[in-house]
Amino acid sequence: MVLSVPNLEDKIDQLIEISNCIVDSISEDLCKDEKIKTAFELISNSYFEYKKNLNIIKDLIVLKKLYDKDKKK
Repeated sequence: MVLSVPNLEDKIDQLIEISNCIVDSISEDLCKDEKIKTAFELISNSYFEYKKNLNIIKDLIVLKKLYDKDKKK
């Protein structure tokens, strides 16, 4: 079995759609509930922001390492 996880960092609409599909696969009644849809949109947006900030932190770490390396010269 192979599990493919696409990179959804720049595709918030797809992330929300996948979240809704997961909820729908669990229960069609849940998917019709606007509060559940809103909750999953909030979770998707939070994850999107988390990944964006994580990438910024990774870039800052790389820059710091380059700065420290250059400083030693």
